[in-house]
Amino acid sequence: MNLQLDPTTMETLLGLPWFSACGEPFQFPGAMAVKNPKEALKGISSARWENTFLDFRGDFTTSLCLLSIGSKEKPDRQWNPLAQEFKEKYLSALEPLWQKALEPLGLWEQDDLRFVLLGIAVIDAYKEILETPVFFRQLMALYQSGHLPCGWKGKKDKGCFLVY
Repeated sequence: MNLQLDPTTMETLLGLPWFSACGEPFQFPGAMAVKNPKEALKGISSARWENTFLDFRGDFTTSLCLLSIGSKEKPDRQWNPLAQEFKEKYLSALEPLWQKALEPLGLWEQDDLRFVLLGIAVIDAYKEILETPVFFRQLMALYQSGHLPCGWKGKKDKGCFLVY
């Protein structure tokens, strides 16, 4: 088994209307709007957002490891090569798009974007053998809508995205 980053997903990421709808009203199940860039920066740099993302990613990688037990192919061992491929082939193309879209909003945080989008891309590469969790599908949908997911309110399983 040789997993690959999905070219369609990568094309989708490169063609997104990055942050074009930030600050505009929206309706999205499981999400709550923040009022301004200051609140977006506060949320995106919060420990709650980072920990929630890590918890959901950890749930996925645990499932992946359990799937790999007894498997000759060991799909969990392809995580790092997939992450490296994303960094080498796609980050350099995505970062200028983010910078161009974030600067007029007074936002500059790209570390979170690198981390979150890498997670989305690598988890997506496993979709043929392990279902993509709802959390990551919703994250992708929020980016596709032109908004910036920038935090989490509430507990992991009963919370909601904060979105600018």
